[in-house]
Amino acid sequence: MRRTRTSAASTPKTIAQKGCGTVFFGMFALFGVLIFAVIARSLVETARTYFWEETPCTILEARRLEAGADDDFIVRYRYMVEGRSYTSSRYTMGMKESLDSSKIERLISRYPAGGNTLCHVNLKKPGEAVLQRGSLWIGLVLLFPLIFVAIGAFGIVSVWREKGLAGVITTRRKGGGAVEKFGPIFFFGIFAIVGGVLFYFLTLRTMKLYFDARSWPETPCTIVSSSVGSHRSTSNGKTSTTYSVDIVYSYVVGRREYRSDRYGIMGGSSSGRAGKAAVVARHRPGTKAVCFVNPNDPTDALLNRELSGVMFIGLLPAVFLLIGVIGLFATVRTMLKSSGTVTIPGVPTLPGQQSVPLAQSVVPGGIATGPAVLEPSASPKAKFIGAVIVALFWNGITSVFVVSAVKSWSSGTPEIFLSLIMIPFLLVGLALVGVSVAMFLNLFNPRIALVVSSQSAPLGGTIDFRWNFRGAVARIRSLRIVLEGREEARYRSGKNAATDRKVFAQLAIVETDDPGRIREGQAQFVVPDNVMHSWDGGDNKIIWQLQVRGEIPRYPDVSEDFDFTVLPNPR
Repeated sequence: MRRTRTSAASTPKTIAQKGCGTVFFGMFALFGVLIFAVIARSLVETARTYFWEETPCTILEARRLEAGADDDFIVRYRYMVEGRSYTSSRYTMGMKESLDSSKIERLISRYPAGGNTLCHVNLKKPGEAVLQRGSLWIGLVLLFPLIFVAIGAFGIVSVWREKGLAGVITTRRKGGGAVEKFGPIFFFGIFAIVGGVLFYFLTLRTMKLYFDARSWPETPCTIVSSSVGSHRSTSNGKTSTTYSVDIVYSYVVGRREYRSDRYGIMGGSSSGRAGKAAVVARHRPGTKAVCFVNPNDPTDALLNRELSGVMFIGLLPAVFLLIGVIGLFATVRTMLKSSGTVTIPGVPTLPGQQSVPLAQSVVPGGIATGPAVLEPSASPKAKFIGAVIVALFWNGITSVFVVSAVKSWSSGTPEIFLSLIMIPFLLVGLALVGVSVAMFLNLFNPRIALVVSSQSAPLGGTIDFRWNFRGAVARIRSLRIVLEGREEARYRSGKNAATDRKVFAQLAIVETDDPGRIREGQAQFVVPDNVMHSWDGGDNKIIWQLQVRGEIPRYPDVSEDFDFTVLPNPR
């Protein structure tokens, strides 16, 4: 008799479903590949200069194109190759960092007109030269698009595997392939590395500047120019405008005049013009002010060294770092514990588990099946990753608007309507973070091995089973094992879809608070004979599961579901 599968994790997907899933996750992978290609191409350009020849050159000109503007460093230099003179105006090639006013001042001091220095020349094409080679460390940003590639690749593999994402990210005890064994390490490793790099550059360096600037001496300065900068960007056919405080001021250190355009610790632009205009109004050209100058580098100065709420946005990379570290820890922990698994003939067991033979089941109709270990419909690791992905997706989109609202309050011109609208979205985001934390804590719960005399039984059939917990079983105060049958119906209305669930059978098999029986035990149940067997009609399903619930005080409970197939009565 043909057996039908019942759960979403084990229901065969149609070609249309697999195609839609492949397109969805393929977009993630494609986006990551394209960004990776752009960054890699720029990194290759930078790496090329490390094979060029160092050549003496003379600086002809080094100046600022326009006071207050970024990336406005103009340089020209002359060099000789095989007796022929060449001139270049290329400062660097490939990946480069943005030049603010302080960096431009340092470059002008380093490369004065008429001075001699070394440049790097491509001897195969002497017309190609750079004054300074870019840093290869910037190439670490290549890891960022790999997150999207990893999500896309794992998603596509899960679509085409029978066990879905849980089958991809769950480490097998024995005999698993490279994807099962090392895939999670690659996945979480990318999160950890990218999160760590971004956390360093966006958070730690910013906080270091904040604390360093607290000790910088006050220095009189004169406002040279001030205006509200306007920056337009177009996305999906829509044009948006952000604003920045553009103030240039001059100050004197050691009888030399310097200029800077850095206003606060964090630069950039944001929505809300009124707050920026108020700052500009207090710093009109020609007025006297006080700036704060780095005593170790007089080109480094600030007008405002106060901490703003916007700076805490830099903590977002810590989420990526936390996901990566937690995932790596959980994966390695699982692999180490799984490496000690032993196999008793007939039934796989957990390390140290004493196997009690289960009799071979003979179901009505003469169908004989042997004992087997049931796999949970979704592993704790899969639940955690799923919760984290949903939380990141929701909070990633919401954070754009939350940041705008926070900036409006910090600038003194609060956007009250936007703030009120974002409150429920923010609460949902916090709830999703809470679910992710609960799923993380669940990774450390005791794990159960559920061995049944048969993975399927007909209506009215009898099944023997046993269980064994590993881990801190003493934390479980009570155990409940239930056989549940439910009906699921999926409805579609246009592009929207909803699923109704109705439980029609619930049989309590084990209910105990005895510590010894919680740790391990055996039981038997009879499948009701007056209900519906397992059935999959696409949008309508009858699903049977063995559900294990272990109560742990003040901690997420043990909650695992195991798919079980109920066959029609052969009579």
